[in-house]
Amino acid sequence: MAALRRSDLGGARIIVGGAPINAEFAERIGADAYAGDAGAAVVVARALLGLDVAGAPAEFAIGGAAS
Repeated sequence: MAALRRSDLGGARIIVGGAPINAEFAERIGADAYAGDAGAAVVVARALLGLDVAGAPAEFAIGGAAS
């Protein structure tokens, strides 16, 4: 994450997730958001872009672990 932040892509938002990852790990490594699967990643990406987030899954988390 640190290398990405220092690179020309420093303004990119980073979403991590899938079976081997959880929201706590995403927060620990400094990701901008976590998504449990590809469908949730679409919702998270839309939220990061400021678009409609209706129907966000319970595991939806931005900037840290889900509550």
